[in-house]
Amino acid sequence: MNILIVANEFPYPANHGGKVDILNRILAFKNAGHRVFLITWQGIKKGNVPTDDEKRFLEQYVDKLIVLDILRNWIRFVSLLIYPSLVAARFISEKKYKEILNESKAFSPDFIFIDNIYGALIGQKLKEDLKLPIGVRLHNIESSYMKGQYLLSKGLKTRLSILGACLHLKSFEKGVISKSDAFFDISIDDLKYWTNKGFNHGHWLPPILSKSDLHIKPTKFDYNVGFLGNLNTPNNVEGIKWFVNSVLPLLLVKYPSLRILILGSEPSDEVIALCNCQKSIELIPNPANPNIYLDRVNVLINPVKFGSGVNIKSVEMLMRDNEVVCTSVGIKGLPKEILDVFFIADTPEEFSQYILDIVLYDHKKSMQLRCELREMFKEKSIQKVINVMNSLIH
Repeated sequence: MNILIVANEFPYPANHGGKVDILNRILAFKNAGHRVFLITWQGIKKGNVPTDDEKRFLEQYVDKLIVLDILRNWIRFVSLLIYPSLVAARFISEKKYKEILNESKAFSPDFIFIDNIYGALIGQKLKEDLKLPIGVRLHNIESSYMKGQYLLSKGLKTRLSILGACLHLKSFEKGVISKSDAFFDISIDDLKYWTNKGFNHGHWLPPILSKSDLHIKPTKFDYNVGFLGNLNTPNNVEGIKWFVNSVLPLLLVKYPSLRILILGSEPSDEVIALCNCQKSIELIPNPANPNIYLDRVNVLINPVKFGSGVNIKSVEMLMRDNEVVCTSVGIKGLPKEILDVFFIADTPEEFSQYILDIVLYDHKKSMQLRCELREMFKEKSIQKVINVMNSLIH
């Protein structure tokens, strides 16, 4: 089949969960023998655009690629009267739309797939002009997620930015779902939420992780505890703060020589300062290949205290053989069987004790069940999208 994907951001390098989800789905479509036309955006953060090599990498897996620029002008500002900021940032001119429409007609897609709601306006217009069914990938309940990020955020500039993203978001999000022919939710819990709201055309579509994400736990470790994730979003920053301020002191009382690795993209000043104050912590920002570090870690942690959708890093940890200590928020939206393969704790006392039990006494969860759960997140799950969308083609 020919699939036209409208993705909210350029997905390579896949250095955070949203990009991982988009990229691996593109690869799954391609590996299943389908053709892909990708429309996406660059410059999500000012000046952050893909290199020529990064574009060439992606062009190996898509048959057509159009990369658009995020708006940072008066049009985006004025549009806040009607649209959320992150939607207005993806407006395009009528001239550019006609170019995209002509190239879409030449590609002859069988359906349109909107990957995250923020690029939905182009997808919806293409649906009308091409008379095609449209599927939407939901990464979060965006209105709840953004509200939570706003409440956790600090600094006037950050708070104003997130506030702009929250404007009209709830109604826009519902509109995108209602105008879709099918939606595919990353989260079992979020899917139930939308079903209870009367949207009955949804399906659970777990994130896809590739074979390269599978890693055997080594027998010797340079670090006792490790965390991987972006180091700037408010919920991740708050999770790291909770771990360092509330959990770490309890660990050091019983294991003074504990070594901790924190690595991830674009660490905030707060995270840098927090790590620099602790001799037991090594911070590695923006690692080109996180696995060369994670392969030297004993216990992986996810201390996040707020979230929506699914924490991709929890799924990535499932694909490794390391034991995992995680908050209940960190497994939100995943199958309930995850409780039998991760150690779940929401208090500093429980979190620290589980880590010590693993490090000092080699406590383990079921590896057989973990291997069984991994099957849900393999490329074959992409067939659900193909089957559903194929049934909608007239």
